[in-house]
Amino acid sequence: MNPLLYHPAERESHFPSDHPLWKIAPASDHVLVEFERRTACSLPSWLVGHLKIQNGGMVRSDYYDEDLSPSDIFSVILDPSDEAWLGAIQPLPDWLERRGDFEDDPELLPELARRYGDISKLIVLYTDGHVFNMLDYRERPENPPVVYLDLEAGDGSIVTLAPSIEDLFLKPSA
Repeated sequence: MNPLLYHPAERESHFPSDHPLWKIAPASDHVLVEFERRTACSLPSWLVGHLKIQNGGMVRSDYYDEDLSPSDIFSVILDPSDEAWLGAIQPLPDWLERRGDFEDDPELLPELARRYGDISKLIVLYTDGHVFNMLDYRERPENPPVVYLDLEAGDGSIVTLAPSIEDLFLKPSA
């Protein structure tokens, strides 16, 4: 399998030498099992295979679809105090609460929950802090679709990007 993500040392990754991603080991079985225990969500096996090679980073150009794919995928980490939490795959409410800059809108989380139900089943794959690409486990706990949420410019609607994580990325030619 061609890796989905550039390794930070690869010139194409565009990560500076002091980036926190350098410190993150490939996802181990222990980390993945603990993530599943904490979130009650199993990451899709296709994604797990890639995270075991490179745990987060920039999507390789042969997988990237500029009209659909996020440019990066976050890492699976277990310690929320880790400096890399901002780039961690985690439930949407956890990410928003850790970010903390939504304090000017204390109704954001209750409003999202009112509109979408159990938002802890929306697992952030990548965000710039305003636009979120997430796995949506609310209705399909096996092989969840990938959805998009824009909290800045959009109307807060969740839109399906792809029926699965595999369908989100271009398949490289072998």
